[in-house]
Amino acid sequence: MTLIASSMAVLGLLLAGAVQPAQDLAGAAQPGSVAGITLDTPLPTPVNACQPLTIAMGDRSGWGYNTPGFKGEDFVIRSPSTWAAFWAQHTSLTDPAPPLPPIDFSQQVVIAVVQGVQTSSGPYIAIGGIMPWIAPTPTTAPTITIQVIDDERMGPLPVLTNPYHIVAVSRVCVPPQASVTFRHIAPTPGMSLVRGKVFIPANATDWVPVANATVKLLASSAVPPQITRSGLDGSYFYLNVAPGAYVLDADKPPYCGTAVTITVPPDAIVGHNFYLTPGPGPSGCP
Repeated sequence: MTLIASSMAVLGLLLAGAVQPAQDLAGAAQPGSVAGITLDTPLPTPVNACQPLTIAMGDRSGWGYNTPGFKGEDFVIRSPSTWAAFWAQHTSLTDPAPPLPPIDFSQQVVIAVVQGVQTSSGPYIAIGGIMPWIAPTPTTAPTITIQVIDDERMGPLPVLTNPYHIVAVSRVCVPPQASVTFRHIAPTPGMSLVRGKVFIPANATDWVPVANATVKLLASSAVPPQITRSGLDGSYFYLNVAPGAYVLDADKPPYCGTAVTITVPPDAIVGHNFYLTPGPGPSGCP
């Protein structure tokens, strides 16, 4: 696999795991003391009703990190207490721990996948989507399949990781009566991953991730762009991107949008972070 970095370090992607049933965390962890906060930026607006919205994505979750032989877990979280318990353990490796992201569980559920402890910088995991659910019949419950891209191949750096992806989605997409299956799969052979984060200035010297920035991936041909929005941690990603030349564009009014040209090889990870500047000024945006 080719590894490419533009303004960020990149990890790896690919290979399938096993199909695992969803689990609720009730009773699985001791509730933490992390309190919820009110964010200036609400949860991002989805491009479509059941598109997962990233809460956090990274390479080192505290969930299961200190458990010998931890092989990973998948979760559907439906209550504030369960969410607080999970988040407290998930952030236990970070000091100070980030505050608990506020979730309206009357409208949303949280889906989390934790890959399991790895011994290199290569592995990566991402929730790719929620398959349309099958309506129940008098004898069957509705069924949901959550697609997960899961790669445990070795990377170049010898380091302990525990990759994770945590998202929010509307409750109607994962109704409580549904049977939920997580399907861990490999991406399409030859396709690649494009990912990164979007930042805005916190002050004259520091940058902070921004939610709800619009990120577009436009092929050089006259194909409509793919569109996504950054999550609460500022992250965006595109799975199964065909090799070729693209324009990658980020926009978050009132900040100045910016665009870059990227080349995506086959079986690659292409990373780019956006740093949006205030504007437009008297002379417009750069």
